Amino acid sequence: MPRHKEYDREEVLDRALKVFQTKGFEGTSVQDLVKATGLNRFGMYNAFGSKEGLFLEVMDRYRNEVATRGLEILLAEPRGLKNIRAYFDEMIKNYSNGKAQGCLITNTAVETPGVCKTASRKVQKVFKQLEDAFHASLTGAQQAGEIPCNTDLRARACFLVGITQGLGVFCRAKTAREQMETFVTVALEGLSQESKKVKK
Repeated sequence: MPRHKEYDREEVLDRALKVFQTKGFEGTSVQDLVKATGLNRFGMYNAFGSKEGLFLEVMDRYRNEVATRGLEILLAEPRGLKNIRAYFDEMIKNYSNGKAQGCLITNTAVETPGVCKTASRKVQKVFKQLEDAFHASLTGAQQAGEIPCNTDLRARACFLVGITQGLGVFCRAKTAREQMETFVTVALEGLSQESKKVKK
């Protein structure tokens, strides 16, 4: 690495992200990261401390740049079932571009306990943020009369987090877009049926 840190830190993180998404934390070697980022070993350790340090910063960037966009869809006003549908539609679109390697958060969760404890805590934090965002959308749907007032919203929100992680695994398995759409449609049928019952 140049003496005066003549490198773009965000570009380094983005390049490292692609490697971690493809190979996972355990499967990624320091040499893989050196080749992908253009930093030498000394530069990498000087900038990030370790492979683990680089990975943790990559996770933070991924959460801020990618995961946050999904939360914004779920929390957009007015909140309701349309937000949830839009969230999954956007996810499937991104996962169906032929280049996607799945969600870094999902991949890291699957790899646990191979990753460090700090990474595992970050995964759980993202899960909780996503669950809360789903809960907010469901609350809006309930207030709008789209679902019954006796619906267990927290349980539904937790279920939808599970669906999200399932899609991430499907992406890694190169599942066809049509299959992912069917998966989501069936998963959301329960909420749709509740909505129809309320409107009768």
